[in-house]
Amino acid sequence: FQLFLSYSRDDIGVSLMTHDPDGDGGEHGYFMLAIAPRVEAAAHDEIGQTFTFVMDTSGSMAGEKIEQARQTLEFCIARLKPQDHFNVVRFSTDVEALWDAPVAATPDNRKLGSRFAKEISPAGGTAIEPALKLALQQKTPKHQPHQVIFVTDGRPTVGMTNPPAIVNSAKEKIGANSRIFTFGVGYEVNAVMLDELARAGRGRADYVKPGQQLESAVASLYTRISSPVLSNVEVSWGKTRVYDVYPNPIPDIFRGDQLVLFGRNRTAFSGRVAVTGYVGSEKKSFGFGGDAKSAKNAKAVQLDESSVAPLEFMPKLWATRKVGFLLGEIRANGEQAELKTEVIRLAKKFGLVTPYTSFLAVDDSELEARDERRPLPPRGHRPIGEPPAEAEAARRPASPRATTRRKGLSADAFGAASGEGAIQASEATREYQEKDSLGDDGIDVTRRFVSGRTFELSSGSWIEDGLSDKQRTGAKKVKAYSKQYFELLRKHPELKRIAAQLGEDFHVKLGATIYHFTAAK
Repeated sequence: FQLFLSYSRDDIGVSLMTHDPDGDGGEHGYFMLAIAPRVEAAAHDEIGQTFTFVMDTSGSMAGEKIEQARQTLEFCIARLKPQDHFNVVRFSTDVEALWDAPVAATPDNRKLGSRFAKEISPAGGTAIEPALKLALQQKTPKHQPHQVIFVTDGRPTVGMTNPPAIVNSAKEKIGANSRIFTFGVGYEVNAVMLDELARAGRGRADYVKPGQQLESAVASLYTRISSPVLSNVEVSWGKTRVYDVYPNPIPDIFRGDQLVLFGRNRTAFSGRVAVTGYVGSEKKSFGFGGDAKSAKNAKAVQLDESSVAPLEFMPKLWATRKVGFLLGEIRANGEQAELKTEVIRLAKKFGLVTPYTSFLAVDDSELEARDERRPLPPRGHRPIGEPPAEAEAARRPASPRATTRRKGLSADAFGAASGEGAIQASEATREYQEKDSLGDDGIDVTRRFVSGRTFELSSGSWIEDGLSDKQRTGAKKVKAYSKQYFELLRKHPELKRIAAQLGEDFHVKLGATIYHFTAAK
């Protein structure tokens, strides 16, 4: 067990961990950058925020939906702070704003807002583009973040009805301080459009399914974004060459949250890594590394070999995040061969279940045989990046039939814009994009990525990717726990982790020799 703990007296703490699979001259490294504000860090509480609540009041909102919308509005308005500003925009066939521009959240204005919420009634069509246009073109206080909370239960039917055109129209009007948080109610919404609006607005898309409560969903988000610490976040990597950093774009940082970035580095980390952003109108910078004179409380970018070696969860988490980004692009712009090919390549290399690699055709007996031979980990053992529940479950015999038949969403679901499948696809894509721990969900049980190598299960044995049938046939056999077995473990340190993850039956290339490790009889 290894615990990595860092501390900082700055309002924003920045921690870096790296993983180099095969040393200098091999493949590029992986890194994880964690950015976390102190619990007591100063947020935007002093300057406040601007909220615009954009509510769908079309005819399809009749009944329980409109009542939930009223309760949601009243909940949010009641929790505004005196330094906040707000406005309410309702839309159906027409669009109506409570005020021409956001007003201060005084007790009198909050009462007017609550009264407006109680009076909204469902009727007419769904004018999404005009509603967004009005919300985003308002004159808002320059020093305050502008949070647009957009709630709808349907697809656009009035005015501009083409979803990509609506997204492009919104993009042209989103200010540097504006964020869009969308809530789709039910299955009739265009999930792709709402996802793209949230991404363009550097916010988040959530969905309230039939039987779920809109108020609790909005309340959860509202509580989270009530105290932003740093907005318009950017990272300067100093002299280090990095690429494929996710999430992309980088979201804002809120009090109580931690922002975790995964990426690749072409060169070793050197120089100062700086995180910059805005607290109101004031630009601030936090970072570490480099010359102590160049940064107050600078911290050296150094990790010793014992820290770097075991961080093998990084490649798979990075790959999962990248797959999420690619799936988002596919959902927004349609399936393109190069994006699909890259998703499949990453899925196969790192053992991930995706819409293009989710239908597993595995004989149950293969996994049954493997589970019988697999040594049980000691009680309480948990590999880095793996939740405790999975580690404890690993002590019990797996259910191969349940495991081999567990499938992810199909590519067809990811291509749908509306319906239950489209909502599930949106949520699954976000899970990929936000993945920060390794469990069984989204992991292909027939492929594993260990010590920088990919193995595939075939006829009860794990085969290193790239080995031909001829190489497998001529492999040198080694019985588990034999004298030769332990000699090879001492000679090849990476073999320890491979054996621990794969059990007793696997084919692997060590140096110029192909070995077939077999179960002890």
